[in-house]
Amino acid sequence: MKILQITDVPDCFNTSLTKEILFDQPVTKDYIQYLGQHGQLDYYAEFPRPFYKLQKSGYYILQGVEGTDTARVILDRTRVQEALQNLTEMLIGFIVIDHSISC
Repeated sequence: MKILQITDVPDCFNTSLTKEILFDQPVTKDYIQYLGQHGQLDYYAEFPRPFYKLQKSGYYILQGVEGTDTARVILDRTRVQEALQNLTEMLIGFIVIDHSISC
């Protein structure tokens, strides 16, 4: 997964703690399971639009819908830059392996 863009989501306090992340492809179930290795994951696959929420205490809360190419994150206000760096490193750490390719 590649991050194409991270944009600020306006809030009432103009603090820019909420960001929207645009990925190069839709979020898959495998990707959501990968996210679960990096914090507390709540995943509701039975919802009509499967919802996930990942919380890494003291850093961020990431949430989105499976099958879409965006997610929202709320950064911890005490370490915004550190949380954003930690998040982006984790998000791009997922490698998609195409098992249909044979040698």
